[in-house]
Amino acid sequence: MRFEDSLDGFLRHMKMSRTGSADTQNAYHRDVLRFLQYLEDEGSTSFDDVTKETVAAYFGKPMVINQEALDRIASYYAKRGMEMTENTKKQAYLPEGCTPFQNEQGTAPGLAMEGRGKVVIMLPGPPGEMIPMFRDSAVPYLLKFSGKTIVSSTIHFFGIGESLLEARMHEYMLAHTNPSVAPYAKRGEVQVRV
Repeated sequence: MRFEDSLDGFLRHMKMSRTGSADTQNAYHRDVLRFLQYLEDEGSTSFDDVTKETVAAYFGKPMVINQEALDRIASYYAKRGMEMTENTKKQAYLPEGCTPFQNEQGTAPGLAMEGRGKVVIMLPGPPGEMIPMFRDSAVPYLLKFSGKTIVSSTIHFFGIGESLLEARMHEYMLAHTNPSVAPYAKRGEVQVRV
């Protein structure tokens, strides 16, 4: 997916879910555009090109071995009777000064990196690794930036299209910011996040 598509989708989601004030949304837009410009200047054309090395370079940090990650990877392979390759060992290299997120489901660690007034979170791609790491590591990490906890529920609607449901809920959605309400079309249903 190209950067422009991702940014447009992210901003549409923020607007639809009414996440933050207009000033907050504009700040996200400005900050993400700056980072995307950096990535494009470095030759990246999609988020698939963004690596730990790209993030390290953005923050001006070298890649260093994370011993805990290396030990976990070695243990993962040893338990399975497999040989750990040099390519696999590379997963244990992380940007200096990052907060590592150890992978309880696989080998690739995630990370959080702060600097230049920004925070970048990187997680492994497979959902079986990404979702638990997001829940168990990224969310607690991000909560330190806020004194608030966001609680949401999802209501599932069947037999009604998103546009009709949104039309019926439109006035309520405009009138309420806490809780915010956002409909999402899914296969065979419409979900409303409250």
